[in-house]
Amino acid sequence: DPWDYWTISPELKGAAEAASGFHFGLSSGIGTLRRTTELNKLRVRGTYLRQLNSVELNDGSAAKGDFAGWEGRVDYARSVGRRWAVGFAATERANQAENLRAHYHGGPVVELNLFPYSGNVRQLIRFAYQAGPWSNWYGELTQSGKLHELRPYHALTAVADTNQPWGSVQIAAQLTSLIDEPQKYRLGTAVVLGVQLFQGFSLVLQGN
Repeated sequence: DPWDYWTISPELKGAAEAASGFHFGLSSGIGTLRRTTELNKLRVRGTYLRQLNSVELNDGSAAKGDFAGWEGRVDYARSVGRRWAVGFAATERANQAENLRAHYHGGPVVELNLFPYSGNVRQLIRFAYQAGPWSNWYGELTQSGKLHELRPYHALTAVADTNQPWGSVQIAAQLTSLIDEPQKYRLGTAVVLGVQLFQGFSLVLQGN
């Protein structure tokens, strides 16, 4: 392998919407760096996004918004036997539209792979459990009068991933909740389909 198991995946995304008195545009750039071997798995992903809004008010004036955001995530796992792994995952992000000056969550991870760990480059079905701190720094006071918040959380994740000569499919679901207030939770799902149209060019479809 001349790349020593490293893969680099750049992505560009965009979305736009227009209606009477309303305009919206969103663009983002994403870069993913991966290295999966029989012993270790590393994934580093960075995202930068820009969002433009314009809404016409009743008096004929316009309210405009220009919001930026970024996100970085690191996942590392080391195999323990053929199907178990232990590691660490951390996410940092900021988003002006969400009043997030900065956000961090991360902690140790225990992972179970249904397929042998050495075959994760081609296919995987894995379940992971993580616990750690969840921290927000806000740009403006929240409704509860906070500029900073630190809470304990835990998360359960399920991921299915296959990489074939024609392309790849990734399906993921994650349930996250606060340990000290479990009725506050988040359930997220994502599906990504990549089809290799010709050498060096792919079509990617994504839903969340």
